[in-house]
Amino acid sequence: MVPVHSRPPVNRNRSGCVFQVMRTHRIRLAAAGIIACVPVLLAGCGSDEPDDAGTAPGTDTGSSEETTESEETSQGETSGATITIVDFQYGDPLTVAPGTEVTVVNEDAAPHNANDAGGAFEQPLIDPGQSATFTAPEAGTYDLICTLHSNMSGQLIVEG
Repeated sequence: MVPVHSRPPVNRNRSGCVFQVMRTHRIRLAAAGIIACVPVLLAGCGSDEPDDAGTAPGTDTGSSEETTESEETSQGETSGATITIVDFQYGDPLTVAPGTEVTVVNEDAAPHNANDAGGAFEQPLIDPGQSATFTAPEAGTYDLICTLHSNMSGQLIVEG
């Protein structure tokens, strides 16, 4: 009588290797390769901006740009100044003359504004990549705040 095996027959190649073992090994290698590729694929899902995840909000990274003095035209009139918001920061204090057109440029990933804490001037929220302009008020020091982000602060100094 022929013995009955409890396992199904296994295919073998010419050298006698078991195909089922090889197939299982290939599946495991493919799964390991896919798992190894997932972090690389997910890394491409980030933004085009450099990652400053280790930088706390309000910490100066030196990457914000700001015009520190208003530019003068050949007639002696002021043409404007710029506050650039980067990494939830307004940058260094900006000094301008009264009546100067101040442009606030939002180069951050979140909407911001640059309002005076005392209410001398207010702006609507500025979307990322957008800008807004206001006229510098009379001489004085104005504390800048963002209505959405209480950790943001800066200064506009109006002299003249």
